[in-house]
Amino acid sequence: MTKRINARRIRFAALSLSLGLLHSTPAFSQQSQSTLAQQLLSSDSVARKAFLSVAPMAKDEIGDELRTALVTLLIRKNMVVADASRRGLVLSTIDDPSFIAALSRKVASLQDPRAISALAEARHGGSTVITELVRFGQAAVPALSEVAASTGKHYDVVNHALGALSRIVESPQGAMLSSQARAQIRGVAEQRLSGQQYFTTLWRAIDLAVALRDSALLRTVELLASDANAVRARGITDEEVVRRTQQRASDRLRRQRLP
Repeated sequence: MTKRINARRIRFAALSLSLGLLHSTPAFSQQSQSTLAQQLLSSDSVARKAFLSVAPMAKDEIGDELRTALVTLLIRKNMVVADASRRGLVLSTIDDPSFIAALSRKVASLQDPRAISALAEARHGGSTVITELVRFGQAAVPALSEVAASTGKHYDVVNHALGALSRIVESPQGAMLSSQARAQIRGVAEQRLSGQQYFTTLWRAIDLAVALRDSALLRTVELLASDANAVRARGITDEEVVRRTQQRASDRLRRQRLP
């Protein structure tokens, strides 16, 4: 009887030890992460296969080498997106938009400040990317401002950056922005409210100007709301778009005045 009990205890101890070892072993060793990092920066087919292994990993499980590879791959994909826009190509004809979106969201989930510049141009990541940029707050302002002010980037990328800046200003992070950061954001809004702009870029600039509550910028928004010629002077000639631009300016001003 005693022997049977001792045998059971030995088996239970062995099982407990094996479970403890299993629990404490990381999902991917440093060596396997190094391999995945190399694969991510290999050919597209190899990178996509490697990403399937990386995607379920928690951010705390991902080491520096693998993080760097993910960010580097996103930078490369941002360049592919930019090239497609510049050449007037549909992205799906040269790359996989769903993969780029998933990669963007994964990089955003790392919550790594080293990824800010890449995320500032990652317009395919949607609200997940915007949310994480807002979390970075002031740290994200320089990169976002650079993208938003760039005359060489596609309007969709510019709009992505303008939208993120508006969200930062409106968030609790906005109250903690330094005067220098606010001045930088204000400069971007002022630039995008003047000169020839794509209509959706002007819309995002209106949103940012109202979020900032800057008196000079608000006067420009009031001018756009009241004077159709001021909208046309920004390069918008379609009368329906002119009307919608004025309506957007009026709506944003009305919301800003609400208690």
